[in-house]
Amino acid sequence: MKPSIVIASVALAVSLASASFALEPMWELDVEFGHPQIVTINSPTGDSTYWCVVYTYTSSSEQPRNAHPRVMLATNTGKTYEDTYVPAVLAIANKKNGGKLANSTNSACELKPGEGRRAVAVFDKVDSDTSLLTLMAYGLSGRRVESRDGQPGVFSRAYKIQYSILGDRFNFTPSRLKKESSGFVSIFRTKDGTVIEEPVIIVPVEDEVKAGKQEATTPQAIKAPAKASFSEDEGEGTGAVDEEDAEEATEEAPAEE
Repeated sequence: MKPSIVIASVALAVSLASASFALEPMWELDVEFGHPQIVTINSPTGDSTYWCVVYTYTSSSEQPRNAHPRVMLATNTGKTYEDTYVPAVLAIANKKNGGKLANSTNSACELKPGEGRRAVAVFDKVDSDTSLLTLMAYGLSGRRVESRDGQPGVFSRAYKIQYSILGDRFNFTPSRLKKESSGFVSIFRTKDGTVIEEPVIIVPVEDEVKAGKQEATTPQAIKAPAKASFSEDEGEGTGAVDEEDAEEATEEAPAEE
């Protein structure tokens, strides 16, 4: 083997060892989100406006995968909007998008290899006083219990879309949203509800296994990630550990030495 190849191989091993989220393969579903739409419900007491986002999630794995979609919108001013079930909005969304859309009450399912599903996320009208909008979709990847600096939590990945907003805030509609970025990010959710976001490193499975072995012998290489928060420059997702995950994390996560 040439010296340059040896050096490159060592450098790769060291970089993987420093990535605590690359210790074992993590699967994700194939995800695609449409552009947000507006739905207005007319009633004698007044009109109600909602935002809808149609999305698909498909398994390209060779084994069944469990999906538990949970979609949120968040502004850089600190406001968050949870996907909610509104029958009248769902009926209109189905009519506009060809029907058979799952919603927040029935989107959880087991997907067989190659199987996919369409769903719609429904949100209350988004506050116009914002310059950045972030969509976060959880429950579309594998997850595992881990411990960071002795603190137990659940590691998974979330699909993130970052939008900027064109024009002034007095005419705020989905048509003025510009998608700046999209894709999976790694998420570590601690027992106390803190969410830590990390970059995703895509490496071959065999290299992830090697990284795990290297990590076991060089724990000092791991650096604790910074906490995610909303700011003027970047909006991050927030949330809490599910009660079941928190109990599992407490029982199974390795204790601090």
